[in-house]
Amino acid sequence: MSNILFENLFISVGIDVGANFSFMSIALPNQTFVGKPFKILHSDLNSLSMAVSKIKEAEEMYSLESRIFLESTRIYHYPLFCYLRDKGFNISIINPISTKNSTNINIRKVHNDKFDSKKAALIGLKPDLKVSLIQSDLVLDLRNLSREYYDLVDNRSTYINKLQGELRMVFPQYLKIFSKITVNTALTLLEKYTSPDAFLNASKDEIITSIRSTARFGASYAEKKYNAISKAASDAKTFGYSINSNFKHILLYIRFIRQYNDEVEAILSDMQELVDCNEDTNFVKQIHLIESFKGAGFLSAVSLMCEIGDFSAFKSTKQLFAYFGLDPAVNPDLRTVIIYKMD
Repeated sequence: MSNILFENLFISVGIDVGANFSFMSIALPNQTFVGKPFKILHSDLNSLSMAVSKIKEAEEMYSLESRIFLESTRIYHYPLFCYLRDKGFNISIINPISTKNSTNINIRKVHNDKFDSKKAALIGLKPDLKVSLIQSDLVLDLRNLSREYYDLVDNRSTYINKLQGELRMVFPQYLKIFSKITVNTALTLLEKYTSPDAFLNASKDEIITSIRSTARFGASYAEKKYNAISKAASDAKTFGYSINSNFKHILLYIRFIRQYNDEVEAILSDMQELVDCNEDTNFVKQIHLIESFKGAGFLSAVSLMCEIGDFSAFKSTKQLFAYFGLDPAVNPDLRTVIIYKMD
């Protein structure tokens, strides 16, 4: 083999990333492969070191620098990316859609990890390949917290729906007394009394005291709510059906809802702390810019920025619209069009 270093030529290393292992293929500029796909075990340091050695051996043999292309996953590619980056390699992230939808790739149509790594290596040789930017630790931290926040909220909604389902069986009239069944006063009263009978057997002063201890309103509000609860409990004796397990479920779901509330608040606090500690970064400045728009709050701004990464990654508003899968068009019947220009 010639040892001449050709300008603009490089060895393309494609890696198909999995949870516990990845497959790596090495392609030359003429689209031929060096050896067979190599399996990298993430839990084996010897396997990781062997992968580095194979890339360096190919660089020395063909007198070409290497460029590594990892298929993006939700989380699994980050440790491998950082490991190879710290070893001094030129490494980029590619969207799996680029490999799955790529045409005119000289490889038979087989879908498995080995062939996907070969395909990634060949795609890496394309001069017009678009790669993704690896986000900063701040962005990744906020993105992880943001996604976990929404997961927790979704899980909490599941138990809210279950609680409402139980109440529709045993105490349907209670659902209309408060604006939301999840307000602290509504949950506290259910925890303390739970059943219509328990409400009817409790004294008026006891219930009113409980309402006033959890609500921000005065005596008239507590009196009004007591009257509504008393009537609802009486009506439930006529229309409502219950067995002991219903009330056990109600208490169980309330505990879960409260636990989720605590975790959601903790995550929001962590997000706010991260933003406050990084006020001098452009990323946080862009969060505050979004917050300045009418209707955009802290959580919306952070979540939006975490998914975008950085507005500077988009050269035009058209690219940003495309990123979100939007195809806006001007309605000819409208006389006024508002255009928001992002700096």
